[in-house]
Amino acid sequence: LYVYFGNCSTNTAFITITVIMSIMITLAQLSGEEGSLLASATITAYATMLCYSAVTKNDNSTCNPSLGEDDVLGIVIGVGLAIITLGYAAWSATADEKLSS
Repeated sequence: LYVYFGNCSTNTAFITITVIMSIMITLAQLSGEEGSLLASATITAYATMLCYSAVTKNDNSTCNPSLGEDDVLGIVIGVGLAIITLGYAAWSATADEKLSS
């Protein structure tokens, strides 16, 4: 993202915040007793997709080299990640109830 959309300070700020928060989420996830990379990986993938979506919606042509192009792949990936993330959250919530009793 830095290579294609790092020409503007707003895009750089969005990308940097996403990277920092992804690292913080991963560290928080691994610091617990039941540390797992699956949850933080799905959250990081979804956050990166949201960041990509945000920087590609910039209407300034110097900040967004892909301005005017259709982004069908981005929509498909976004919907897929949303389904995977929501499915994992639902499975995780029900598995905790069934496994703990």
